[in-house]
Amino acid sequence: MTLNGLLTTTSIHFDPTGTWLGITLLTGAFAGLLFFLAPDKSRLSSGRRLALVSLRTAAFLVLLFCMMKPSIVAIRRLQQPATVLVLADSSESMNVADGLNGKTRWEYLRETLRSAMESTEEEIKNESMLVRAWVFDREAREASLDTDTLDIGEWKRHPSSDETAIGSAMESAIRAVGEQPLSAVVLLSDGGQHAYPPNDLPPQSESRRLGERGVPLWAITYGQSRGAAQARDASVIGLTAPDKVFLGNTVEVIGRVRLEGLADRETTVRLLVEQADGELAEVARRTVKPAESTTEESVRFDWTADSLGERKL
Repeated sequence: MTLNGLLTTTSIHFDPTGTWLGITLLTGAFAGLLFFLAPDKSRLSSGRRLALVSLRTAAFLVLLFCMMKPSIVAIRRLQQPATVLVLADSSESMNVADGLNGKTRWEYLRETLRSAMESTEEEIKNESMLVRAWVFDREAREASLDTDTLDIGEWKRHPSSDETAIGSAMESAIRAVGEQPLSAVVLLSDGGQHAYPPNDLPPQSESRRLGERGVPLWAITYGQSRGAAQARDASVIGLTAPDKVFLGNTVEVIGRVRLEGLADRETTVRLLVEQADGELAEVARRTVKPAESTTEESVRFDWTADSLGERKL
């Protein structure tokens, strides 16, 4: 835990027995008794008389002190820096060079972080702000961030770079922060989530949780915005399969896909089935070649159930 400072305040508190009015009356009564019932001057010398008065006064002060029940309270406040969580998309799509002068989306992402150093340099150096960076594709992992420049480093390809699991990455990174005070989450991505189970958590779910905690989410997107005529996209909009299948039986699975900007291009549609170990495995594939720019196509697969239990398609 990084501590920005330690503040200690000390104060004295009283919790009197009874009321303050009662203690005041008791003090007045003692003063009156001490005045009217003073030691006999004829029987005691002045020195002994002074000593007796002092003892009586000391005894009363001790009694008064106990009745007031004083306590010393010391409060130590630890100032912990607020954490800013940076989530950087490192999937394959961030290596697309669709920026000015052939710059990739990842290079623009690095420039964004470096440009933020000027406004956050003082907070970072005096440790009032802690910046933690995570990179994600199909998996989320903490990244080293240069605190002098806020540079996150070069883009690296990983076996998991073929997917973009934004929601799952948000959940993993926020859980890793734990009980540290979270002041903001900054999401740097091209904005497209492409992930398969079990990493297909919608980003909206984690965004709502951040909103409930009062933590702002800042999203910065990269990549050119294409018009409808230029956009290329493929999505599954429907899947039909029997609810129950007997072991060894072959059934027909019908999917419906929407294709945009892929006219006269071959598009591969794969059927993935959950295995006994929880992993998804390809069991069939079909190739679709739409004639129009925007179209919906039905795709049929044959699948033979080879094990018992519930399965995701």
